[in-house]
Amino acid sequence: MIRRVQFFAVFAWFASLSPIWGDDTFYVNPATGSDANSGTKDKPFRTLPAAADRVNELKGDGAVTVILSPGTYAMDRQASFKASRKYTKADRLTIRAEVLPDDPKWDTGRMPTIVHTMPLAKMGFTFGMHVETSHVTVQGLKLLGMPGVERPRPGVLNRVYPIGRMDRRLEDLEIAQCLFAGDKVTNPNHLGILANGNGINVHHCVFHGAKLTVVYWTAGSTGHAMTNCFDRSLDFNRSAEPGGVALQRRQRDHLLQNRRPGR
Repeated sequence: MIRRVQFFAVFAWFASLSPIWGDDTFYVNPATGSDANSGTKDKPFRTLPAAADRVNELKGDGAVTVILSPGTYAMDRQASFKASRKYTKADRLTIRAEVLPDDPKWDTGRMPTIVHTMPLAKMGFTFGMHVETSHVTVQGLKLLGMPGVERPRPGVLNRVYPIGRMDRRLEDLEIAQCLFAGDKVTNPNHLGILANGNGINVHHCVFHGAKLTVVYWTAGSTGHAMTNCFDRSLDFNRSAEPGGVALQRRQRDHLLQNRRPGR
């Protein structure tokens, strides 16, 4: 009897540690979810910020995955992914679509579509997703700009950058198989990715109607790559690289189209 009690006590202790040691997966569905849910497949969250809040409650280490179902996500506040948990290159934080392009069932209509509707900060811009930890992958999402006018009047600037990372100490940010799209009049998307730190790897992405694709913001940073992307920028095709940024860019792997007259 004593041994049975000891066994169940040890089992309960290990079960209590499973959120720390386990590979945690959370689900988001804008049609059937609720932010009051637990985030399981049967009880998904409704919004990405709510999933981020739950991820930020986790401690310890181990991989975490946030899976977004097909649908339209109105982002009324920023989704911040903080450094509350320790990730590694192998055990990552992954925010991805439920159905990815290498799945035979995939089509463009199944990409989770993120529309940014949040109020802006006083400085005139904000991030849709703010990455505050290392070893993060964002995969298979369609990220639009903000319904509105970028410069409604002199001295006023409205911008949402879909993915941002501000901490220069961070590393290893992968953006894969995503579509960044915008329209200059109805849905401006000035810049898809604005990131500080090292190891920013952008591959197999499409940039359509964005003024800039990626800004690698930290001078002297290393480990960057941008490969196998389709770039149809609104005004011009380029990423911004401060002095001293080491960027591996294989232009032969890109398909570039430029709409600026005379270029």
